[in-house]
Amino acid sequence: MEFKLFLCESEKWKPIVSFDFDGVLHKSIIPGTIDPIDFYISDLVPHKAMHKQLHKEAEDHDIVIVSRNYGPTYMDHQRGNMINFNEWLLSKEPEIDEREIDALYDKAHIAVELVRDYYKETGQPSYLRNISTIANLASGAYGLYNSGENREIIDPTIEQRLIYWSKGKLNKDQLKRLPKRILKQYFPDLDMRYVRPGDTIRINVRRELAESKSHWEAVLRIGSTIAHEAKHEAEMREREDMPKMPTGPFSEPKAEMEAKRFINWAIQRKDAILRQYPELNV
Repeated sequence: MEFKLFLCESEKWKPIVSFDFDGVLHKSIIPGTIDPIDFYISDLVPHKAMHKQLHKEAEDHDIVIVSRNYGPTYMDHQRGNMINFNEWLLSKEPEIDEREIDALYDKAHIAVELVRDYYKETGQPSYLRNISTIANLASGAYGLYNSGENREIIDPTIEQRLIYWSKGKLNKDQLKRLPKRILKQYFPDLDMRYVRPGDTIRINVRRELAESKSHWEAVLRIGSTIAHEAKHEAEMREREDMPKMPTGPFSEPKAEMEAKRFINWAIQRKDAILRQYPELNV
């Protein structure tokens, strides 16, 4: 980096906050120690509360991740290569902001967890991976996905650089609103692994509750609508990645089939689910 450019960049530096990766940002540690159970795995369990704090601090600070050098600490077995912290963090399913639906129904969080379990147990890609918010739909349909609410989550370590390189044309909010293909046009050298969707789906919680006869039924209905709308979102994101983005309506039959698959999966495991969540027996 040229010294002149270094000075320009350094003027934009923020106060630094340091996070310890080993034993702080993940929970895969030997009991009573701060040492990971196994350094040679890529699926260390993230400490979600600390990740939230990290992202919050990143809004106003530069972040330094400290990790002891024990060799190939985070191994990507499929590629046989080391992966750095950013890759490891971005490979994890993001936290979902579901506060709106939780406020309306104190068991809505169970529906979200069941949808997560459904994707894990069936082995299919999780359509929740791109979802950052599950919000309430005040009236009308059971659920809604509006691509106009799509956002891009950009790694905070490069976000400020993108704003700087845009020479004042883009601010943080504008960056998040730009589709990935447009971001790539603005910044051809941008590593898109550090940009991921942060999209919103909406659930009409009051309508689902009004048409349910039990907590079990309400949770299944909400979960199936989440699966339905998440399928629409995934289809939209798939279109964006195509060389020539197709237009036209989403496939309603595919979304309906996804909702039915979730319900069938849950019904087959009803006894186990009710043991896990006894509050649904009421």
